[in-house]
Amino acid sequence: MSDLPAGWVRRSLGDLCRVEYGEGLTAAERVSSGSVPVVGSAGVVGTHDAALVAGPVVVVGRKGSAGAVHLMLNDCWPIDTTYFIRVPLTLDPSFLSWQLTRADLRSRDSSTAVPSLRRPDLEATEVVVASLEEQKRIVAAIEESFSHLDAATAATASVRKRVARFSDALLTALFDPNWRRVPLDSVNMSDRPICYGILKPKTSEPGVVPYVEVRSIAGGRVKVDELRKTTLALHREFLRSELRAGDVVLAIRGSFDRAAVVPECLRGANLSRDVARIAPTGDVVPEFLSAFLASPEARRFFTAHARGVAVRGINIGDLRRLPVPLPSMAEQTNSVRQILDCNAATARIDGEVRTAERRGRQLRRSLLTAAFSGSLVSQDPNDEPASVLLNRAAAERAASTSTRPKRR
Repeated sequence: MSDLPAGWVRRSLGDLCRVEYGEGLTAAERVSSGSVPVVGSAGVVGTHDAALVAGPVVVVGRKGSAGAVHLMLNDCWPIDTTYFIRVPLTLDPSFLSWQLTRADLRSRDSSTAVPSLRRPDLEATEVVVASLEEQKRIVAAIEESFSHLDAATAATASVRKRVARFSDALLTALFDPNWRRVPLDSVNMSDRPICYGILKPKTSEPGVVPYVEVRSIAGGRVKVDELRKTTLALHREFLRSELRAGDVVLAIRGSFDRAAVVPECLRGANLSRDVARIAPTGDVVPEFLSAFLASPEARRFFTAHARGVAVRGINIGDLRRLPVPLPSMAEQTNSVRQILDCNAATARIDGEVRTAERRGRQLRRSLLTAAFSGSLVSQDPNDEPASVLLNRAAAERAASTSTRPKRR
């Protein structure tokens, strides 16, 4: 017995539509003065003066952002990292687009280095067909519900920005501009100089030594449970950057707002080349130094001294010259207490935001599941069954083929 509502049918995408390949354009052609959108796997990437296909068309990422779905209602040019599907008269364009979004095509093929989606897998994707009237009702219900979820998502994003601004304001206020500044190198242990870590820590061999990379540092701490591991041989080759408890690690490439104190459990670990190790002397509290390195004042210094084009980074020589505040130990300890209180409050808020975001994603999935199982909107017995719709469309296609002039 079918699990679909009466009048609905299930078909593979290849039975309903023809999946076609996008065509290449040069970089210059993608940014021409034309008005036709150029669509890649990640969305619109430029404009062109000609159209490859007339809308409505559903564009599906083939390489890179494989499986990403974009509905283009007007003429466009899908490039060669995509597939495109001319929407048949039996399907509402949004009804098809939402179904392919729900199908989560992104994870179909992991056999290549660049994420990709094979055409047979896309063609084999099952879609449901309801009457055109019901398709439109379902699309209207999805879009109304998603507009509310989009508003909630925007609100949580606003909360994140406000929390970040609050943290920056606190750090700015805490580090008194009247405090004496000294070069970072002057409060670093002389026998353990400031340095970056292993040049290429990734390895195909079994790893045994955990290492800290930029993505490992977040919220003023090291995510110790998510660290990747390198070989003992590489660790020994870069023994200069071995970590001890109380060291401070700082992202120096790609991101300039991540710093953390190394916990005891990472004694003997190492770093990637995109992270610097600082070994503070007894003149500075590690937590005080870590907070300053992530402060707006330090970020301004890093931005002014960053080098590189694609990925900008800080030279170790420049890092050593960074002016850091050095108030009394009592003032440092008081600042650390306020910072910890702030971090605890922002962590609670961040946890609540993450929970709201997770529930939002779950609700979106649940709404799409309900929509394409027939439980989001009520069925109307007066609607034309999908089977009749498909049969009529097939007959129309056959008639148009039979009347088409034959090539000589």
